[in-house]
Amino acid sequence: MADKCTRKKIVSVFENFPEEIIQGIFVKLPIKSLVQCTAVCKSWRSLIISSTFIDAHLRRIVQSNNQTNVYGLFLLTACTSEKLLFSLHLDNPAFDEYTKLTSPLIPLFKKKLRKYSEKESDFYVAGTCNGLVCLASKYTTIIWNPCIRKYMVLPRPITLGFESDWARCDFGYDSHTNDYKVLRSVNNFYGKRTACEVWSLARGSWKIISAGVVPAYFRPLDYSDRGYDVSLSNKHAFVNGALHWIPSPKGYPDEVRYIVSFDLFSERFAKIMIPTASEIAHVSILRYRESLALLVQSSEKLLHLWVMKEYSVVESWTKLSTLPLQERIWYPLGFRKSGEVLLNMYPFGVQLVDPNTGQITSELNQRRMYNFMDSFVQSLLLFDQPNAICY
Repeated sequence: MADKCTRKKIVSVFENFPEEIIQGIFVKLPIKSLVQCTAVCKSWRSLIISSTFIDAHLRRIVQSNNQTNVYGLFLLTACTSEKLLFSLHLDNPAFDEYTKLTSPLIPLFKKKLRKYSEKESDFYVAGTCNGLVCLASKYTTIIWNPCIRKYMVLPRPITLGFESDWARCDFGYDSHTNDYKVLRSVNNFYGKRTACEVWSLARGSWKIISAGVVPAYFRPLDYSDRGYDVSLSNKHAFVNGALHWIPSPKGYPDEVRYIVSFDLFSERFAKIMIPTASEIAHVSILRYRESLALLVQSSEKLLHLWVMKEYSVVESWTKLSTLPLQERIWYPLGFRKSGEVLLNMYPFGVQLVDPNTGQITSELNQRRMYNFMDSFVQSLLLFDQPNAICY
């Protein structure tokens, strides 16, 4: 009763305020407070879950994160033999853990929404953008907003594939249409057929990409002698509204010569040539601030950092640094706002490398080996989706 009276008093204070004034106040509030405000009255709830307000709140969060004195957030994922572990970390000197996240896969399985015999460890992060995280397995794809604890199970794909087929999903944002999309690629066991389809949040359904649009050089899996492999271990880089991968020639890594891209607006594939270099032992593609970047390990045990200063202009590839690579198994996670790169260095855990000095530090106190990292912003996206499930 007291709570109801308190809500009435709060509403009475604001009832004569113009809506634009109330929106101006609300847009400055954190996510948790806004979620609580939706329970105060219907008019507040209608305002907060409107797409106009959700977009305005997101723009303010992004602008705030771009300030040099504000620590941003990173989403990190670790995989055990049975489940995925999610956490948010501050981009401060110690890379402190901000909070642990409750996986939506646990309630997903309890609700028996999965149609196939999948385990939590079968899922991987297919991308994150503006507070949304895409989790995918071979048969199931979900879009998840951990900040408001809501998720959507995507409808059954058009091209489900056979049990022996291989599938992967990649997630990104189409700024031209203010839409979020998932690209799903399926190949049969011998890599002779590639089928691609795109799911759109605005449309709410899958759409087949015409076979004529899928180029011959896009082969997510090929078991021929000199096939190319865009595998799950090859994380995409989302830059300039497009997804980018490195296709690795099986057994011939020194023949890597281009990047495969998929523009989420035009929904077309393209190739971008990589800089010429000496013999290549391994290549990883990443986003460096808002540019494409390559970490190239040469046969001389050197690690080269290349950045494309002007998108899609091959002549703009610039080598920023060359670092000696110690005899360790390494896997790049991503770049921090400062330009430093985080690497998984087995068996030491996460190591921080300064590309300018080559200095490697292990002061992050991160002994766990992670398999995904990307910048993260808190948002209200999915709040206005009637099919989103709260957990």
